[in-house]
Amino acid sequence: MKKALVLSVLAVSLFGTAAGYGATLSGGIWRMGFFVDYCAQQTLSDTLVAAGYTPALSGVSYGMSLGGGGIGGNFYLGGWGTVISSKEVLKSSTSARTLTYGGGFGGVEFGYIPVYSGGFFLMPSISVLWGGIGLSFETNMSFANYLANPVEFNPVIGANTFSLSVGLTTGYLFEDRAGFLLRLQYIYTPSMSWSGVVLSDVPAHNQHSFLAAIELAFGGIIEGKSASSEIEADDLPSGLPDEPYVQ
Repeated sequence: MKKALVLSVLAVSLFGTAAGYGATLSGGIWRMGFFVDYCAQQTLSDTLVAAGYTPALSGVSYGMSLGGGGIGGNFYLGGWGTVISSKEVLKSSTSARTLTYGGGFGGVEFGYIPVYSGGFFLMPSISVLWGGIGLSFETNMSFANYLANPVEFNPVIGANTFSLSVGLTTGYLFEDRAGFLLRLQYIYTPSMSWSGVVLSDVPAHNQHSFLAAIELAFGGIIEGKSASSEIEADDLPSGLPDEPYVQ
């Protein structure tokens, strides 16, 4: 994965050079949108089904995402994450319990804008993300039975995650004030540690997931002049007007 990230950074740099875009960009964007994430946790799903919890986990989550950042010298620095995520409810066939499964993540994003033209832009990026998943068990019972032992009947366990992501954002900003964006992300999760209770022989987790989001963006990108677009009068041959000359 480290090699993939290094190659991604090199590809971004080469793409920006090949595009021949000489102007300097600045500004900022605030973005919110609707995301769909696919991460099939097959081993965890099989373990839950074997324990009597159905239906199987779909691996699909969706909800609301937020993000934003600043632009300077064609580079982007910001953050993004999932703030509202869907949950899956599984029912036990052997008891009165139900299980609720869900999660989310967020972190920092580093991007570069090699292409910008009339409001349209293209931005490859790399993100570092932190998050987690949770399993909440609930039991249908009388109020008196719950008071007898509340801890036993409503345990919650979860797992903390650390992820690296390579993404691509493209879209259009109308008059540099608002617009629509499309975000595509590949997310790699090398670390997942269970918390809340000491567990052994935990199910293996799927390290790969894919996310797509349609976002509404506010803000703007300011296009500056290229460093080579203007020649000062001191650089001109003698006898020419003492005024800046623009190629």
